[in-house]
Amino acid sequence: MKFCKDCKWFIEIEDFCASVVGENRIYQKARVEKCSSPHAPKNPVYGGIEPLKAKDARTFGHLCTYEAIWFTPIVEDADLDDLSTIPFGK
Repeated sequence: MKFCKDCKWFIEIEDFCASVVGENRIYQKARVEKCSSPHAPKNPVYGGIEPLKAKDARTFGHLCTYEAIWFTPIVEDADLDDLSTIPFGK
């Protein structure tokens, strides 16, 4: 199975989440897992990618799905060992 945490598009951010206790709304920091794939829906105001909750991207059928169709493995910087790949003077 392909896990979001192993994908290039997976990001973790701290965000403020609201919860309601009685009649009071309480804001607290929480860790949120997001998918920043270029296939994600565009923000209609700014035009950029609107990161989705990673779980939602995998759950809904028209997005990444359980088959992880947007999955791109994280590639380590192995190419940095080959100095010929560094674009000097460009």
